[in-house]
Amino acid sequence: QTWLASGGYVLRTSHADWPVKEVAKLYWRLTEIERVFRIMKSDLGLRPVFHSREDRTIAHLMITIIAYHVSHLVRTKLKRADMHHSWDTIRKNLNKVKRITTELPMSQTRVLELKLDQNLPPLLQKIFHILRYEYDPGAIQTKQERTRQKKVPQKPPDS
Repeated sequence: QTWLASGGYVLRTSHADWPVKEVAKLYWRLTEIERVFRIMKSDLGLRPVFHSREDRTIAHLMITIIAYHVSHLVRTKLKRADMHHSWDTIRKNLNKVKRITTELPMSQTRVLELKLDQNLPPLLQKIFHILRYEYDPGAIQTKQERTRQKKVPQKPPDS
């Protein structure tokens, strides 16, 4: 005899008139929001909170909320285009975008700085297209002549 066990959730709500599907949908949305907050806070270095001043705590929370809204906006637009990747997948792919910076000495005091963005992998090309973000590595080339900065030797970290 084979027994199949299935797990289950007990959800408690004050909205007794809501359909079960609606309650479950809201519950899963809440877990997604909490997961995105955890990812965003760790990516932005916003966790844990060790602020002792109220204004810094409020600023910390505002940055977290803005970051969440940005991720939600991106995911909403992607879902409308039938692209259902997690924020973690999107973030990991966005972290692969590279910019190459080259400094060419012009003289002892002047340097020519060239910046060139790499070609995007297909997934990011699709995401950028959906978000209507124009990305042309050949066109996004920055040439800037500037004064060379003296490099200050850095003290090695304490071990």
